Amino acid sequence: MAPTRPENRHSLEVLAGGIAEESPRPVEDTSPRRSRKRQGHVDDCGALKLPAEAYNKIQNLNEIPMWLAPCNLVAAIFQFMQAAFIFAFSRKVGLKWCLYTFYPNTENEEGYDNDVYATPEEEQIACYTITWYAGIVTLLSGVDHLFAILPYFRPRYEYYIERHQNPQRWIEYCFTCSLLRVHIAQVAGVTDVYTIVLTFFLTLSSIVFGLLHERMNAKNRADGYTQDYTAFWSSCIMHLASWAIIFAYFIEGMAKVDNSLALGLVLTLFLLEMTFPLIFILQWRKIGPFKDYLVGEFSFCLFSFTTKTFIAWATLIGANAYARKG
Repeated sequence: MAPTRPENRHSLEVLAGGIAEESPRPVEDTSPRRSRKRQGHVDDCGALKLPAEAYNKIQNLNEIPMWLAPCNLVAAIFQFMQAAFIFAFSRKVGLKWCLYTFYPNTENEEGYDNDVYATPEEEQIACYTITWYAGIVTLLSGVDHLFAILPYFRPRYEYYIERHQNPQRWIEYCFTCSLLRVHIAQVAGVTDVYTIVLTFFLTLSSIVFGLLHERMNAKNRADGYTQDYTAFWSSCIMHLASWAIIFAYFIEGMAKVDNSLALGLVLTLFLLEMTFPLIFILQWRKIGPFKDYLVGEFSFCLFSFTTKTFIAWATLIGANAYARKG
């Protein structure tokens, strides 16, 4: 049955016999929120006043499938095992990536050249193997799946799944996706520590906007109202901004260095990550089988799992090969 607006469900029509009954009308594809001007007009006319919760309560809840908990359990076990192997192999990788600062050298007179205020002077602040990133990301992913089945967290997880949301997934993505983006930025040749920090927070911001879209539009998706895609498009801007930094270094680096590791990782991860906004659109536009929220949820888990596994093992194998070559 098509959902009805609260005011339609409570509007009464007096029939010929003097009997009052509900006269629901199908909801058009419009937002459930009324403008302040329209709300004031209705109140002035003495219409029935409803609490705000009447608009926020989702009518069409998802059913929790039987396979959800076992699927999370299997994924958690596999991710923990994989993280253990990655940490073990990372200890054997000798290839390191270094981070630098490039502050202007204003104290040294040689820093001034032809009326230039100051030229940057590089200073190394850290040097380490970035293969540890993959282990941390895999471990955090396993923790996320584990929380979905633990007694204290499972009811809350399923509560939000029923209501077309999964804030737990977005919180995990804030850290795992941001670390993966930093990982690939360093593989592409980014060495400035502040550019790395900027890449991390640009990615984190794009994930937060995805979370905001779910919170803003959960009822709209569930009950057939028009969705507000402002947060989604804001997320896309942040996403492309962080990738623009990576490709700027990547294109310049490929012109000077034959690095098949960076080539494979950057291009493949970029293509894999493009599946996430695609799945998001399919899920929230309810296209085909993605009309079921759980289909999109399963797809997010599958592609997240694929991306993290690929980046972890490709980096380990590639870094180890380059270390031996060197």
